[in-house]
Amino acid sequence: MLGLLIALVTCLVLAVSRFRRRRRSTAFLGAVLRGDPAEVRALVDRGYGLGISDARGDTALHYAYYAGDHELVQTLLALGAREESYNRDGLLPHQLAEVAEAELRIEELVDLLRRYDGEATARAAELAEELRPYHRAPVYPAALTNVLARTGDGEPLRAVLLTAIRVGRPDFLAVLEEELGRRGDREIAEDYLNSGSPRLGYAAQRWAEGHRFAITDHGEGARAGWGRL
Repeated sequence: MLGLLIALVTCLVLAVSRFRRRRRSTAFLGAVLRGDPAEVRALVDRGYGLGISDARGDTALHYAYYAGDHELVQTLLALGAREESYNRDGLLPHQLAEVAEAELRIEELVDLLRRYDGEATARAAELAEELRPYHRAPVYPAALTNVLARTGDGEPLRAVLLTAIRVGRPDFLAVLEEELGRRGDREIAEDYLNSGSPRLGYAAQRWAEGHRFAITDHGEGARAGWGRL
């Protein structure tokens, strides 16, 4: 009985501790999102740590760079924020500025391809080339993940996935596979199957097997080819 009581008390203490950490994290990162250097400085003076992070491991400095808030970045650095703090995607704070820029390019390209019914305009070709250079940090898959997170189901989702297929970055593949498993449907699986990417084709086959769909043809009616704008 005593052992059970100790275990319950321990669980309660841990739960309260986690709640307090979440509350402090929400308060501090909320101030960062509001872009108020004075409020951030006041919270740090009250003992809020600069290393507080969200579920993805993004610290206040990650947020400030992502928002393009130069004043807040300088405030956080002056207070002692660490530039070498990686988030769970493996990105340093300053690389979140690149993520934000990549997101804008992806969304502009999606919009152009939708407006012109898939036709590759000069601007679309330019954007695709800007999204293709090698980057040793996972900047581009993080950007695609963020764009997908704020995209609704159905045709909006399919448009983003088709755009990613047409850009054809190898580091997009894992994100595309994951999204098929999370929100995929038969049309998206068909897009993957007919994209020309062996990895996406295999993912589509596994999805079809799991949803009891039979595959009868390959390569027919492809709406997007891997790496082909």
